[in-house]
Amino acid sequence: MQMDIQFKHSDFTDENFSFAKADMVFVNSTCFDEQLMTILAEKAEHMKGGTYFISVTRRIPSANWDVVSCQRYAMNWGEAAVY
Repeated sequence: MQMDIQFKHSDFTDENFSFAKADMVFVNSTCFDEQLMTILAEKAEHMKGGTYFISVTRRIPSANWDVVSCQRYAMNWGEAAVY
């Protein structure tokens, strides 16, 4: 099975793209404020069903997403929840 992976290093609030085609999105949201998490949740609303959204420290603030798993992992700054 072949997978195409795209890494994007940028400010997603400035980008003109949608997560609509993504199968998985990872964000290290440890330092994200409420406003940034809200913008992230709005973009995530356009993702297709079955998509995985992995977030460190903070879960996506949306009633449309179910937490499948939440575990704590050791990070270099201490322990953090991974949703």
